[in-house]
Amino acid sequence: MTMKKITIIAIIMAIITCGALFGEDTIEIAEVKAFNIDPLHPVTGAFDGSAATYASFKTDAPEASIEVCFPGPSLVGGMEIDFTTLTQPDVFIEYKEEGRYYPFISSFRYGMQNGKSLIDLSYDTIVTDTIRIRFLGKPALQGDLHEINVLGKPSFTREVKIHPAGVTGNI
Repeated sequence: MTMKKITIIAIIMAIITCGALFGEDTIEIAEVKAFNIDPLHPVTGAFDGSAATYASFKTDAPEASIEVCFPGPSLVGGMEIDFTTLTQPDVFIEYKEEGRYYPFISSFRYGMQNGKSLIDLSYDTIVTDTIRIRFLGKPALQGDLHEINVLGKPSFTREVKIHPAGVTGNI
């Protein structure tokens, strides 16, 4: 097999795998909270599915964040972010577990560019009911969030955290 055929097969397999994991499903959103977002262009404009509305950062803020709450636990597979920016902010995506935020392994984006970005978060296989998107400006944020979609599926499984009292073994 030639290198070109191997590359094509690898690309096809990646597309099939990503599509099978989080497909085109957008996770339902129960509530959105925003910090350092312009009140004239509130965060709801980035989640309403309309190209005519958008959310804007407060121009003097060095950091902004959006907390997205789902109706229940959901398997997060990825995120689509469409925005226009002058400052190319760094973007971090985090999930909430037991009251604390933890970063997705592949979520950091240094200097995001204008337009639509698809961020694959499927590697982590995280089930959560809340995620947070943090934008860090250089030195301040300037831009508009046109649309944000969280991709994944509701989780219908029950998870139990195990707290072992001790571990014993033989060598």
